[in-house]
Amino acid sequence: MSKKDHKTRLKEIWGGGLGKALVLHCSSAQAAKSLLSTQHAADVVVDVARGGTGGLLEEVVGVELINKVHAAIVEACMPPPSQGEVDVLQDYFGSRALKRLVLSSAESARGNAASRFVEVFWLGVLKGRCGDLRETHAAKIVAAVCCSGTAKVKKAAGAELRRAGVANPEEWASTLLHPQSKR
Repeated sequence: MSKKDHKTRLKEIWGGGLGKALVLHCSSAQAAKSLLSTQHAADVVVDVARGGTGGLLEEVVGVELINKVHAAIVEACMPPPSQGEVDVLQDYFGSRALKRLVLSSAESARGNAASRFVEVFWLGVLKGRCGDLRETHAAKIVAAVCCSGTAKVKKAAGAELRRAGVANPEEWASTLLHPQSKR
């Protein structure tokens, strides 16, 4: 066990090259797609896209590299996937990872990596598609956007869902994300 405090030790590990290598690997759309469709690797992508625990990874590698990971995830989720390719939004592990990443934007301070991700994800992947996705395996990602920490995206997603026939998007999202609230 290290005698240094946890944050200092993590900073040394990430700053020693591992952080940058991990971020650069996740910055490829093909790698992001592959990682997001794998159970444990999807968790790694989520943590990297959030900037690491407490934003420590982002502090070490910089905002620009984390933004490249966001762009790679968006590209990996772009429709339509080629025949035989994984559709990350519909994939069991991918959809859950994206839901966790989007929901993490509500847990942290404004302007963090997860909030930035929600904005680019909305613009690049979800905008104009919420009505179609609400009845697919990707519905929980759309629901997460409705509960995200990014007010303008929440408002836009809610408006899209209302146009698609969802009377109360917040209630719809809550029911999907918290099934016990159906009772």
